[in-house]
Amino acid sequence: MSKHILVATDLSPLADRAVLRAVRLAEAHTARLTFLNVLDDAMPDEVLRQMQTKTTDHLERFASSVAANVEYKILPCVGDPTGTILEMIEDQDPALVVMGTHRARPVMDVLRETTVQRIVRLTDYPVLVVADMAEQDYDIILAATDFSPAATHALNLGHSLAPKADVTPVNALHIPYRGMLGGSSEAAGQALAASFLAEAHASDAAWRAGTALPVTLHHTRFIEGSPYGTLKSIADQGGAKLITAGAHGRTGSHRALLGSLANDLLRDPPCDVLISR
Repeated sequence: MSKHILVATDLSPLADRAVLRAVRLAEAHTARLTFLNVLDDAMPDEVLRQMQTKTTDHLERFASSVAANVEYKILPCVGDPTGTILEMIEDQDPALVVMGTHRARPVMDVLRETTVQRIVRLTDYPVLVVADMAEQDYDIILAATDFSPAATHALNLGHSLAPKADVTPVNALHIPYRGMLGGSSEAAGQALAASFLAEAHASDAAWRAGTALPVTLHHTRFIEGSPYGTLKSIADQGGAKLITAGAHGRTGSHRALLGSLANDLLRDPPCDVLISR
């Protein structure tokens, strides 16, 4: 990977997790680190001036205490949080953007995008969303795959971030009309599932034959169910420290679109999540 990581922080405890993971990755890859903090310019000017001084001082102390072994810089900004983060990503041109999860808002999260969702939807840069404490390197990676270029890029980037980790592709199989066949049509249901599984195996074989992938990549797991539910179930059982996924599938490659799996993972990440286009 390139030698520059940008981590966005609002100095909250959830953002601190992202900072610590970004520092850990920067140390492992001898990468430069940029700490980005954006104060909302909607605040009164007097309050904003006072907060900017205090937050910058706090961030400088925090950075010096956790990133002593890393080349870093502090980038304090004032503006619209989403727009300014996007502008700074373009300006700084990092190999990876690191962000923390948002504070849960049970009602608003259903109605509105979170800042992280907007950033991922509107940037072409890969984004690592950190949900867990950065107590160890990634050792188990689940790579959500529909064999699309975006999912493949996310998988390869995850491997580059943690080259010693076990990487297992997961393909969630949706079997249409399965529940409508009933007990009397069990054989028909099994035949339908077998045909979809055979098609998925063929796609997997073509993907492996025609794509640059890690040589240590595990066999693909084919699991019937929804993509998010499948990945969350495995992660909740301790089967993953990082999930990689494309920002979109084959049918939604426009940068203003965000696939349903990426949306679900960003809204309720079961572990750290890496989203790439």
